[in-house]
Amino acid sequence: MTPTALFIGFALFSVASLGAGYVMRKRDWMDEEWSRPMHFYTMVLIWSPTALFSIWRLPLQPEVLWLIAVQVVLVAGVGLGAIPLAKLLDRDPRRVGVMAAAAGLGNIGLTLGAYLCYLMIIPSDEALAYAMGLTIVMHVLGVIVLFPVCRYYGEAVPGESSLARLIVANLVDIRALAIHFALLGLILAILEVPFPLWVEKYYLLDALFWLGGLGTYLGIGLRLRFADAFRFMPHHGLLALIRFGLNPLLIFGLLVCTRLTPLPVEGAAWDVILLQSFMPTAVMTVMLANLFHLDTRLASMAFVWNTAIFLVFVLPVLLIAFS
Repeated sequence: MTPTALFIGFALFSVASLGAGYVMRKRDWMDEEWSRPMHFYTMVLIWSPTALFSIWRLPLQPEVLWLIAVQVVLVAGVGLGAIPLAKLLDRDPRRVGVMAAAAGLGNIGLTLGAYLCYLMIIPSDEALAYAMGLTIVMHVLGVIVLFPVCRYYGEAVPGESSLARLIVANLVDIRALAIHFALLGLILAILEVPFPLWVEKYYLLDALFWLGGLGTYLGIGLRLRFADAFRFMPHHGLLALIRFGLNPLLIFGLLVCTRLTPLPVEGAAWDVILLQSFMPTAVMTVMLANLFHLDTRLASMAFVWNTAIFLVFVLPVLLIAFS
């Protein structure tokens, strides 16, 4: 199957999973509260081995350092910077937490961004490797930076724990298991341990992504309420400005600055980083809202609206620019 056909197939499968979750809740076949354990087990049992296998294959080249810098800007800089902006719109802490996560996390993995890089940037294998590297770094920084934020605004009482204690607590939380698997993958890559052939032979990584997509989108569908579609329009407008305006400008400026250093970003790495900076908010936004008791209705509709804006207005421009 060609990469294009596989991407289309996965997209249709994701939409079907989303719709199935919505229909199951509407017909009272499954309560929406099932989405929380569904996302919990998807994150722990599916995304953890996915992180291990993905980062195990990451090419350890100097450009990898810039992948970390890029995600520090987006996850920490933009994610935390969105908090005071969100408070101008809404003082509800559960919605402030959602906006921080939505601003700092992008849909840059195989569900969208990485596949686009694979299809649009040459050489495709190198583009996919860089894209997955960005994805893993984003998830690691998400655990370190945004998990404590979501926990602070969702589960914890403001002022109850220091940020340092929240970070430490999240590093040993079972929900952060993927970060430990990613570190294991990094150690294996540094030690040049051969990647297991049976993972590719039996398409295990592909199966993990499809299972992860099922658990993720089905859980989102259970929380999806179209009655809330126009309820948070100022939030959706702010998020669109951040993800499709501020993020690309920041990353383009960073890429230009790298040319003043001994390790400039060039070629496929430049294209991947720039393309990924335009991606909409991540499905992980909804998962974090579920896991940390934030406003799941805002999170679900933020994901839907941000993705729709991307597909209608942003993606056509990117297709022309990178053709």
